[in-house]
Amino acid sequence: MGECRGGATRSRVRGKSILRGSVLAGLIGMALWILAAVRTSPWADEFHSLHHALRPFGEAFLESVRSDNHPPLSFALEHLSLGLFGVSVLALRLPSLLAGALGCWVLARAAGRVSESAARFAPWLLALSSYSVVIFAEARMYGWLFLAGCGLLDVLLRVLGGEGESDGARWWLSVWLALGLLSHYYFLHVLFVAGVSLGVGLRFGAFEPRRLRTLLAPTLVALIAVAPWYRWAFVRQLTHHLPPGGAEGTVAALVQSLPHFFFLNARIGGPVTVRWIAWPGALLSVVLLLAGIGVLRGFLRGTPSQRLGAVLLLGMGLGVPLWAWVASRCFGRATFGWRYLASALPSVLILVALGLGRLPRLGALLLPAMLAVSLVVASSGGREDYRGAVRLILAEARPGDAILVKPPWDQDPRPEEGPWSFFLERTKPSPKGPVPEALGYRELEKAFGHPRVWLWVRDPYYGWVERGLRAHFGGERAWKLGPDLVLHLFESGGGVG
Repeated sequence: MGECRGGATRSRVRGKSILRGSVLAGLIGMALWILAAVRTSPWADEFHSLHHALRPFGEAFLESVRSDNHPPLSFALEHLSLGLFGVSVLALRLPSLLAGALGCWVLARAAGRVSESAARFAPWLLALSSYSVVIFAEARMYGWLFLAGCGLLDVLLRVLGGEGESDGARWWLSVWLALGLLSHYYFLHVLFVAGVSLGVGLRFGAFEPRRLRTLLAPTLVALIAVAPWYRWAFVRQLTHHLPPGGAEGTVAALVQSLPHFFFLNARIGGPVTVRWIAWPGALLSVVLLLAGIGVLRGFLRGTPSQRLGAVLLLGMGLGVPLWAWVASRCFGRATFGWRYLASALPSVLILVALGLGRLPRLGALLLPAMLAVSLVVASSGGREDYRGAVRLILAEARPGDAILVKPPWDQDPRPEEGPWSFFLERTKPSPKGPVPEALGYRELEKAFGHPRVWLWVRDPYYGWVERGLRAHFGGERAWKLGPDLVLHLFESGGGVG
């Protein structure tokens, strides 16, 4: 009896230690994400989000989103945040920060259903990942996609594993399914792979069939909830000819998916950060993932709940990226992008956490490397530093200058709500300093009448504008403002810099 009481006491102490560690990890993660939300400049896709979020709520808002490639939830939450707190970068990003806070809690719950080592390490991996800095500090839908994938994993482990049969836990499935289906269409990949994984689990006796039947009603409720949007908008979106997002559908991109879960955007820190921190850390993450898969081999020979955990983690962690990549190779509109894989991140983190449970000393190398890269990313100007670009233009502007600006949303050619007008209103120019005239890309001929023209370039879609300016003007200077943004100044005569 004394032994039993001693074992129970040690178990409670370990549980409290894990809880304190999870809370501390969540606080550190939130600090990093808030730092990034305040410090980094929004990039082009966030102005795309701003465009939809500023539409009057109702028919105009829904029509605006239907003309796009996405479901409405993230834009609706951003619209609400802007309405409550005013139009600012932080208000635009608040919904993503909320998704991060909720994601910490749900991941800790899901990891705790797998093993003690998963519960101990998974929250830290989430908090220190620069991928988390990106999805929880940018005004996009990927933080909600992560939360939906994490919630789906948690409810399946709980209900099919024999917990929560009498306390209504199964109805959380309705919440997570609706959240995922209204956040990003990539969640359809998750549902397909989860279904296959459950079929495999059923074949190997990972759970009782009657428990799976208890999930039919919550699934039906979720499908009824999202059906109006899918009938009214998704069917239409499949027919328009907008280029789908994501362009990383190569074999190399698939292989890089795992390192990017831990060191996304490390290039912001320059070659030294990539070569001496991110690459060694990426190799460690691969070793730990393999170690975690090794732990699952034991799970497959264990209890039914352990077998359930194994098939779900392998399917939702490794199967989702692989299936999404295959689909991108077979179907033109099913593209592949690292941010789109956010729903696979919870399972990958738990797998690596299992590896850390087996090789804990590697955590002393991996976690500091992750923190270093996340601090670099969070404290930078961002991958496209439009805020810095506007400040530079205002500091260097001369009378008669013009700037050619791309609209934030190609279907609406007005330049309002783009980086130039947004930051111009929020940057104090010199009292007597000139402000360049803003022209749309379609006004290239008019730009030729100005002595100097500014242009920032972040993608090849409008290369004809850059080529036209270069052919007309004799001089050009350029500045790099983040890995993906180049600011050009074209002027008559002068040198090239």
